[in-house]
Amino acid sequence: DNLIEDLDSEIFQNQLILNELNIDRNKLKYLKNFTFCYLKKLVNLSLIYNQIIFIEADTFYGLENLKYLFMSHNFLKNFYLNSNLI
Repeated sequence: DNLIEDLDSEIFQNQLILNELNIDRNKLKYLKNFTFCYLKKLVNLSLIYNQIIFIEADTFYGLENLKYLFMSHNFLKNFYLNSNLI
């Protein structure tokens, strides 16, 4: 297991061509608005086996190419996304 507990969008600021991101098996609990906003080319995002309980409405804003979002094995019951996601 890994120890990542928090993600800030600035972490990804220079990763403009990243198309796959695996953040599985960490200790993430909350995903904040615009966390992934710099990852315009991202196609696959995996957040499996974290402790996610809350996702803000604009967390995935800007993920224009996202096709696969994997979030199983978290504590999330439901979440609502902004209708202007992209």
